[in-house]
Amino acid sequence: MFTVREGREITTEFRAVPLQDGKAIRVGPGGDEGYREPTGASIQKAVQALREGGGKIILKEGEYRVSRGIRLDRTRGLEIRSEGKVRLVLEPAAVATLRSAAAAGGRRIVLEKSDDLYAGAELEFIDPPWKGTPSLRVTAIGSDGAIDLSAALPDDLAPGAKAMVLENLLHLAEVEDVTIRGLEMDLQRERQPFAPINHTRQCGILVTGPYNHEKGTSSPSRRVRLLDCTVRNAHHRGIALYATEDSEVTRCRAEAVGAEGIDLDHFCRRVRVDACSVTSAGLSGIEINDGAECTVSASTVERCPVGIKVWHYLPCRMEGANRGNRIFGNTVRASGTAGIWMGKEVDANTVEGNAIEGVEKGPGVFLQGKGNTVRGNTVKDAAGGGILDRGEGNDVRP
Repeated sequence: MFTVREGREITTEFRAVPLQDGKAIRVGPGGDEGYREPTGASIQKAVQALREGGGKIILKEGEYRVSRGIRLDRTRGLEIRSEGKVRLVLEPAAVATLRSAAAAGGRRIVLEKSDDLYAGAELEFIDPPWKGTPSLRVTAIGSDGAIDLSAALPDDLAPGAKAMVLENLLHLAEVEDVTIRGLEMDLQRERQPFAPINHTRQCGILVTGPYNHEKGTSSPSRRVRLLDCTVRNAHHRGIALYATEDSEVTRCRAEAVGAEGIDLDHFCRRVRVDACSVTSAGLSGIEINDGAECTVSASTVERCPVGIKVWHYLPCRMEGANRGNRIFGNTVRASGTAGIWMGKEVDANTVEGNAIEGVEKGPGVFLQGKGNTVRGNTVKDAAGGGILDRGEGNDVRP
């Protein structure tokens, strides 16, 4: 139960995730034999050991260098938590250079060096920029530097063209009953060789299930808890969830990220963002992009172009998208174009008890949808006024 301004109480239904009582592996200095190196590889090894049976991975205090993103694929009943202060640092991404030209339509490239690549790695060709698919996956690596790709090249590539390996620091795919607790993450974007185009890479934490914009998802990630985590210096999102249900992001922080601080994206349902903090995100502080029955509460957003944003991506055919979301009890400061932005086809949501202060160019709350309830909010120093209603049938109260 949460209390918003003016003493009103709102109850949010959420099914708690059970903690696991199975096997525990201690990683890092003073940890278990075979897991004592403070590296991402040690954490990945522990994930693989517990992926089927579940359990706990306890990270001993220290700094962990992560050269390859840590993946939790189809993991069940796992908790990763810190013991003391734990900092994960993503190393600069590997860069590959083409030895010879590659023609559009081909599925093989030859590199000057392939030592840093691995089967399953994603490559994004940045230099020179190309207009094709943002990233292609490596399927096989030959001894002569030849690389087989998962799909055809959409553009010609000249000798000397460069590709970067794409990583997220933590990547959770098709998981259930997973908890990540108390981790600090630095993605060192100033040291990364390129700013990738693919906005689902170079994120601090990405949680997802497989989905198609038209067909939806058949196996979303479920009951994921992200607690007391901090993400800094990501090229794209701090924390992003796609096709995830019945989950929470609680007391987490995102700072100095290039895109959204915390993002609930396509096919998210009943995800709660509570008591979080976002500072200096490049696009928006907290965003719901085609989510339903999600909650953003008691959070603070500062120095973002838009504080809290809810919007519809037209190709997404999610049933009930952008309906039934609640945004209440938040504080938004020093925004650019709006404190809270509710876009087109964003209908039947509630915006209540939020405090907005300082909007440089626009209103405190901007509405374009239908049937939304907006009440009990306070707005100060917004260039575009308190509430700008460009929608239909919205219940707007001062």
